[in-house]
Amino acid sequence: NSTWDDMQAGNFSIDSLRHNIYPIWSKCGQVQPLFTYIKEQYALGSPLIISGMDCRHALSFSQQNYMATFDSMVLQRCLLSQESKTRFRAMLHLLMAKEYRLKPKRSDRDFLFAAIDTLKQQLPYLPAFWKQELDNIKQCAANAWASHPLYTSYRDRQMASNLYWLYHEKYAGRKIIVWAHNAHTGRNFNDGKRKIYYYNETAGNEIHNLLGDTLYTIGFTSLTGTAGRLHTRPYKLAIPKGECFENWIESKKLNYAFVNFRNYTGNETFNMQGIMHWEIKANWTKIFDGEFYIRDMYPCNEVK
Repeated sequence: NSTWDDMQAGNFSIDSLRHNIYPIWSKCGQVQPLFTYIKEQYALGSPLIISGMDCRHALSFSQQNYMATFDSMVLQRCLLSQESKTRFRAMLHLLMAKEYRLKPKRSDRDFLFAAIDTLKQQLPYLPAFWKQELDNIKQCAANAWASHPLYTSYRDRQMASNLYWLYHEKYAGRKIIVWAHNAHTGRNFNDGKRKIYYYNETAGNEIHNLLGDTLYTIGFTSLTGTAGRLHTRPYKLAIPKGECFENWIESKKLNYAFVNFRNYTGNETFNMQGIMHWEIKANWTKIFDGEFYIRDMYPCNEVK
């Protein structure tokens, strides 16, 4: 949010966007045409507005600017004691700097969460962005300090809350395209019989509950090739066997395909590699609204 608003003030830099998207994505060579397109559209006066929905504060803009901005926008306006303000600043600084590596005492956790609730009560006229941001800090901390962050839903629920805020407040009336991992955007990962992924309260689940069919979610899958995001060891996709979504598309001899699941009125489970290139039997038409198929998957090439 702040990076784009800063650009609107006359400081446009495509590198500012790159540096504030996780490098595993932004340094992928195959993503560079998107950045080129954003830059071209900005120059033409019809920009794609860029925003974010994650509650984490892990990248350069936050590291360089967040503490001073939070201090002036929030802490200097509140009625907390100087001692509490000093303690809050210290905790927030550690959260920004260390996040998952920070293992605070229970008393420090309780203090931070209680202080955030107090700030929300004391500052009813706080700008809408900073009200949302207080929730971000709380859920970012809860996610980072959970025993098993991968199995919790704090981060995904807050992503949905942020997206809902962008959709209804900051960019009300705009068409929004969301770029996120299948594991964040899918819904109904718990079909009542079993969980098909680590957690089931995904961002996709939460935002679908709020927006219903206003939202259209597209999943991605592949038949063969090699996968792996940057800075991880690439791995071969397992060859799917028997009846499955990928083999059905392969029987049509297509390198690329898109299937609109909303046209399907049944309630059938079938195999598909729909999350992490794992073949899973599930009711996929209730998880994604449509599926984009790329026959031959290959991993990102890193750019400098």
